[in-house]
Amino acid sequence: RKPKKAVITTREQEAFLTFFEEQIRANNLNTLEEIADRVGLSVSTVSRIRSGKMTPGAGAIRQISTAFGKSENEALGRPVQMC
Repeated sequence: RKPKKAVITTREQEAFLTFFEEQIRANNLNTLEEIADRVGLSVSTVSRIRSGKMTPGAGAIRQISTAFGKSENEALGRPVQMC
């Protein structure tokens, strides 16, 4: 099997991890279990994303950004277009 390509750039992954950590602190989520419950992912997935051992896929990015009331673009540090 071929490894899956990352759906985000290294810069976007760094921005996403910063976003994720900021949201964890802002929402007083103190354990992996609390974080996992909030974002709807498994504890192991949350742990691997936070440690950088796993690049989050599109589904995880969507779930995490939505759980904190933000768009995927905001979470990835992409410019947000105003209408």
